[in-house]
Amino acid sequence: MKRTITAIAVLFNTLVQVEPTMAQMIEWKAVPETDSFASIGINTWVRRDEQIAFDADIDGEYVRYNGNCQTKMLYRIKNGDINEKRQILNVRPYPNDTWFRANEFQDRILTMACSLG
Repeated sequence: MKRTITAIAVLFNTLVQVEPTMAQMIEWKAVPETDSFASIGINTWVRRDEQIAFDADIDGEYVRYNGNCQTKMLYRIKNGDINEKRQILNVRPYPNDTWFRANEFQDRILTMACSLG
Protein backbone atom coordinates (compact mmCIF):
# COMPACT_ATOMS: atom_id res chain seq x y z
CA MET A 1 0.00 0.00 0.00
CA LYS A 2 2.81 2.41 0.95
CA ARG A 3 4.56 1.79 -2.39
CA THR A 4 1.30 2.38 -4.26
CA ILE A 5 0.76 5.73 -2.56
CA THR A 6 4.36 6.78 -3.25
CA ALA A 7 4.06 5.68 -6.89
CA ILE A 8 0.87 7.72 -7.24
CA ALA A 9 2.65 10.78 -5.77
CA VAL A 10 5.56 10.44 -8.17
CA LEU A 11 3.22 10.02 -11.13
CA PHE A 12 1.07 12.98 -10.04
CA ASN A 13 4.08 15.25 -9.70
CA THR A 14 5.43 14.14 -13.06
CA LEU A 15 2.12 14.89 -14.77
CA VAL A 16 1.16 18.17 -13.12
CA GLN A 17 4.23 19.56 -11.46
CA VAL A 18 4.31 23.32 -11.53
CA GLU A 19 7.41 24.90 -10.11
CA PRO A 20 7.70 28.57 -9.35
CA THR A 21 10.60 30.31 -11.02
CA MET A 22 12.35 33.49 -10.09
CA ALA A 23 10.44 35.23 -12.89
CA GLN A 24 7.15 34.13 -11.36
CA MET A 25 6.13 35.97 -8.24
CA ILE A 26 4.20 33.79 -5.87
CA GLU A 27 1.07 35.37 -4.46
CA TRP A 28 1.06 34.40 -0.79
CA LYS A 29 -2.03 34.18 1.41
CA ALA A 30 -1.73 33.82 5.18
CA VAL A 31 -3.17 30.70 6.79
CA PRO A 32 -5.40 31.80 9.68
CA GLU A 33 -5.34 30.33 13.18
CA THR A 34 -1.82 28.92 13.16
CA ASP A 35 0.66 29.24 16.03
CA SER A 36 3.50 30.10 13.63
CA PHE A 37 3.53 32.22 10.51
CA ALA A 38 2.30 30.21 7.54
CA SER A 39 1.08 31.14 4.08
CA ILE A 40 0.39 29.32 0.85
CA GLY A 41 0.96 30.23 -2.79
CA ILE A 42 -2.45 30.92 -4.27
CA ASN A 43 -1.23 31.13 -7.87
CA THR A 44 1.06 28.08 -8.01
CA TRP A 45 -1.11 25.17 -6.84
CA VAL A 46 -2.22 22.29 -9.05
CA ARG A 47 -5.03 19.92 -8.16
CA ARG A 48 -6.31 16.69 -9.65
CA ASP A 49 -9.15 15.04 -7.77
CA GLU A 50 -7.97 14.76 -4.15
CA GLN A 51 -4.25 15.27 -4.95
CA ILE A 52 -2.85 18.78 -4.68
CA ALA A 53 0.64 20.22 -5.13
CA PHE A 54 1.23 23.61 -3.53
CA ASP A 55 3.84 26.00 -2.13
CA ALA A 56 4.02 26.99 1.52
CA ASP A 57 5.96 29.58 3.49
CA ILE A 58 6.44 28.34 7.04
CA ASP A 59 8.32 30.83 9.19
CA GLY A 60 10.41 31.96 6.21
CA GLU A 61 11.15 28.46 4.92
CA TYR A 62 9.86 27.38 1.51
CA VAL A 63 8.23 23.96 1.17
CA ARG A 64 6.65 22.43 -1.94
CA TYR A 65 4.10 19.85 -0.81
CA ASN A 66 2.08 17.17 -2.48
CA GLY A 67 -1.00 16.47 -0.40
CA ASN A 68 -4.14 14.41 -0.37
CA CYS A 69 -7.19 16.44 0.61
CA GLN A 70 -9.20 13.41 1.67
CA THR A 71 -6.68 11.37 3.65
CA LYS A 72 -4.80 14.42 5.04
CA MET A 73 -1.47 12.90 4.02
CA LEU A 74 1.49 15.02 2.89
CA TYR A 75 4.69 14.45 0.95
CA ARG A 76 7.46 17.07 0.91
CA ILE A 77 8.85 17.57 -2.58
CA LYS A 78 11.28 20.48 -2.15
CA ASN A 79 12.37 23.02 0.39
CA GLY A 80 14.39 26.21 0.42
CA ASP A 81 14.56 29.73 1.79
CA ILE A 82 12.40 32.80 1.26
CA ASN A 83 14.00 36.24 1.12
CA GLU A 84 12.63 39.58 2.36
CA LYS A 85 10.89 40.10 -1.02
CA ARG A 86 9.12 36.74 -0.50
CA GLN A 87 11.00 35.11 -3.37
CA ILE A 88 12.21 31.55 -3.03
CA LEU A 89 15.94 30.80 -2.98
CA ASN A 90 18.22 27.79 -2.58
CA VAL A 91 15.55 25.27 -3.58
CA ARG A 92 16.61 21.66 -3.20
CA PRO A 93 14.85 18.29 -3.26
CA TYR A 94 13.55 17.31 0.16
CA PRO A 95 15.35 14.22 1.46
CA ASN A 96 12.13 12.36 2.24
CA ASP A 97 10.49 9.66 0.19
CA THR A 98 7.48 8.78 2.32
CA TRP A 99 4.00 10.14 2.91
CA PHE A 100 3.13 11.23 6.44
CA ARG A 101 -0.05 12.23 8.23
CA ALA A 102 -0.38 16.00 8.62
CA ASN A 103 -0.15 17.25 12.19
CA GLU A 104 -2.60 19.91 13.42
CA PHE A 105 -0.49 22.80 12.08
CA GLN A 106 0.08 21.13 8.70
CA ASP A 107 -3.58 20.13 8.50
CA ARG A 108 -4.61 23.80 8.61
CA ILE A 109 -2.21 24.55 5.75
CA LEU A 110 -3.42 21.55 3.71
CA THR A 111 -7.08 22.38 4.38
CA MET A 112 -6.58 25.94 3.12
CA ALA A 113 -4.75 24.71 0.01
CA CYS A 114 -7.55 22.21 -0.69
CA SER A 115 -10.16 24.96 -0.35
CA LEU A 116 -8.60 26.90 -3.26
CA GLY A 117 -9.85 24.53 -5.93
